Amino acid sequence: MIINKRKEMMDRIKIKISSGMILSSFHAFYYGIFLYYWAIICIIFILVLGGHILQRYIVLNILLLLFLSGCGDVVGSNLFFNQMDQLEEALDRSDWDQIERHAYKFNEIYKTNKWKLQLIGDEGEYEGLNESIQKMIAGVKEEDITNVRLELASARSLIADIYSL
Repeated sequence: MIINKRKEMMDRIKIKISSGMILSSFHAFYYGIFLYYWAIICIIFILVLGGHILQRYIVLNILLLLFLSGCGDVVGSNLFFNQMDQLEEALDRSDWDQIERHAYKFNEIYKTNKWKLQLIGDEGEYEGLNESIQKMIAGVKEEDITNVRLELASARSLIADIYSL
């Protein structure tokens, strides 16, 4: 059940294009094809018309860079979602030792990846995520399952928002 929810959420998350545009996976596929054919046409055009060797080298490298970096899947969110899934599974079993370990591990993942979240997210989102994690840890210490589940849902929503923009 948790895995299906995660797959549905990941299907909704958009693919980021290196130029900063956000496209659905359908459009990203056609964008990649467009870049491929555009690069081939430009290479043929340059080779047929000639030009200085250095100009050819520079243009070919730029085209190669565009071609290789055209599309990319959103990365980084899996680390957070996997840890949240493990935490949720421990909550279902009411194993408080496991819940505490997963909550602290989630906090460590947040701390090590905070700089990435600051780059792709807005200040309110990553600070809200930190607040949710701290409230979740406080709920774990009190063994308050309702509060932990609430903050876990809040953190899941914030991470999905950060990685979807």
